[in-house]
Order: sequence, then C-alpha cells, then structure tokens
Amino acid sequence: MRTFFNFRDLGNLLTEDGRKTPENTFFRSGNWDTANIEETEFLKSLGIKHVFDYRDLNESNGPAKAYSKANVKHNPFPTGVRNQKLLKLQKAGLIKKISASVSFEDIEETYARLPFDNEGYKAMILAVKNHETPLLQHCFAGKDRAGVGTALLLSLLGVKRDLIVEDYMKSAEFEDEYIFYAMKKVPNFIRKIVVKKAKALFTVAPNLINATFRAIEEKYGNIETYFEKENGLSKQDIQEIRDFYLVS
Repeated sequence: MRTFFNFRDLGNLLTEDGRKTPENTFFRSGNWDTANIEETEFLKSLGIKHVFDYRDLNESNGPAKAYSKANVKHNPFPTGVRNQKLLKLQKAGLIKKISASVSFEDIEETYARLPFDNEGYKAMILAVKNHETPLLQHCFAGKDRAGVGTALLLSLLGVKRDLIVEDYMKSAEFEDEYIFYAMKKVPNFIRKIVVKKAKALFTVAPNLINATFRAIEEKYGNIETYFEKENGLSKQDIQEIRDFYLVS
C-alpha cells in the first residue's frame, strides 16, 4: 500500500492556444500525513513554496512533519463537503457512519458547490497570480476537493477541457488507497459492507468533475466570468498569467 499517493506534476498539458503548462510548477496529491522519509525528501527536492490543504480539521492528524521537513508553507483551508447530508455524516459517530448510504447525487452536489465562495481556491489562485510557485494542492485523497481546485487552476491556464477531465480521471488508479486509509478505523468484518454503501465516496467519474463545470456555466455563463466574479481577475490578468507560465 502506497503511503504517499495520487501525486502528479501538472506539466505538459496542451492549452487551447497551442502552448503547454510548465513542468515542476504545479502539483497535486493526496494528504501528506503518511509520507515516509524518502517521499518527504522527494517533496523537498521539488522546491514547493505553498501547499494548499483543503481537508477539514477532523481529517488531519495535525500539521504533518512532512510539511516542515520539506520546507513548504502549509496553507490549511478547510473546504467542507458542502452537502448537508455528508456534513452531518462527517460529524456523526462511528455507528451512524457505517450504517449510512452515500449516493452519487450527494457527491455531485458537493462538486457543484465547491467552486463558489471558496477561500482556499481564492488563495491558491492569488498565489498563482503573484507567481508564488511551485505550489501543490491536496485534500484527503487528492481527488475531490483537490480535483476541483486543480480543474480551476488548469482552466485558468487555458488547458483543454478534455485534458482537464483526463487528468482528473487519473485519480481512479488510487481507489485502493482511498479505501484503505479512510477505513482504517472500521472493523474488518464490516468494512466491505461500509465500502459498498459508500461506494460513491471512493469513485472518480467524469460526471462528477463535469458537475463543477456545469455549475460554473449555469451561474456565470463561462469560466472567464467565473474568475472575474469569484477572484477579481480581469481578462488582462488571465492573459498575463498564461503568458507568464505557459511554454511554447
């Protein structure tokens, strides 16, 4: 079982204007709490300035040693699941958690709500604008909240939509890790039942990330207006960001 999982460099992705995203500048991953010494040294070698951590407080064991050892600035922004049923479930006791069912509609609602009034994403985009990179985004599994944050970042850079979805879908490879770390405290004899009832929590599917884009377009019409209204970015700001980072 991999201790540090769902990590990748977001470089070399083709943009709408024919350029590519830079290597060694933008990263995503699962949480750092379980990173071993070798993995921490690898993270340190990347020269990351900011880590944006979107986990809620009860998902973390406190600031992981990996942050300080990797010489990065840890930016915790509890994002919240933004679905009332899941929020109540998150705060519930073990018995209620293991008896509850989670639907794909619950997860889709979270994806649709995440882009709006989200201080973590705003701080991440401000760091991009201010050239405070390299940076990395993560949550617990690195697929949902970090997945939406990554989709927004890549959209800001002008990456083709199908490639954003393709990058998001790479997180499906790590389903075993999501289940293992999420279910560590659940007794073995009922773990399979819990996983089956909460299958949607561990799923990576195009309709989920597309729910994010659909919500943005329903509210603002297009992604550029979203960045203007949510982040205060003008069309000139967006162009300057792309000209600074993208490579031919």
